[in-house]
Amino acid sequence: MWAFWRQIARMLGARGSRTLPRVTIVLRVSSSPPFLRAAGSGVELDVLVQPRASSSRFVGCHDGRLKLQVAKAPVDGEANRAVIGLVAELFGIPRRQVRLLRGEASRRKTLSLDLPLGEAEGRLAGVLP
Repeated sequence: MWAFWRQIARMLGARGSRTLPRVTIVLRVSSSPPFLRAAGSGVELDVLVQPRASSSRFVGCHDGRLKLQVAKAPVDGEANRAVIGLVAELFGIPRRQVRLLRGEASRRKTLSLDLPLGEAEGRLAGVLP
């Protein structure tokens, strides 16, 4: 075990056989959920979509994404339009302020919202447990 740390110490320029370098670990604490991040003047939202559900609703968090169930089938973009409508309703913004960035044919989607990060976090706080 000490051999490993000695090798690390040599790589970092420490002297002596038992001298270990001081390491400082800095953790960045973010109050925003992992699926919501600032991007330009708005935010990006990562979602996981379950199409053909019994009803359209917000389910919770799953695999670092916001999980949504939509009643529409993934045919001719119906499910994507339902996701945009559900997200717009969830954040209380018009549908035109929500755009699909990535994942048009995937269950894992990234949406862009024309909403400041602080305001988006505030609106999500009432929905998330």
